[in-house]
Amino acid sequence: MAKRAAEASLWETHKSTIHELYMVKETPLKEVVRILDTQHGFKRTKAQYERNFIVWGWRRKLKADEWKSIGQQVEKRKADGKLVSDLQIQGIHIPRNKIQRGLWRHQFQTTFLIVQQGQYAQRTHRQVSMSRANLHPDA
Repeated sequence: MAKRAAEASLWETHKSTIHELYMVKETPLKEVVRILDTQHGFKRTKAQYERNFIVWGWRRKLKADEWKSIGQQVEKRKADGKLVSDLQIQGIHIPRNKIQRGLWRHQFQTTFLIVQQGQYAQRTHRQVSMSRANLHPDA
């Protein structure tokens, strides 16, 4: 058990450096591993880093449902006449351009979701009308 505690203590001594490189500067993990090995003598595998990221609750990618929630918040801000601003999620600053890319990437709906929403609308007796947007009005 003392060996495990010593290993955890070693990780804790490098945690702030790893956080700065991986989470703040978004350095690729392969590069973080190399930097800590060469500059700090901390030789660990990629899998060990990934395991500690889970323990520390770190992740750089948001899930689809989180992007959906962000999209709803952005739309609400637009409706209230407010500008879309940078976000802070899990202590990580997300700039506007990354927000726009993420929202664009997650804006589509699968056929399953569209059908499911249509069935939901039928069950609640709500009217749902869909039409195709005319992208070329002059044609």
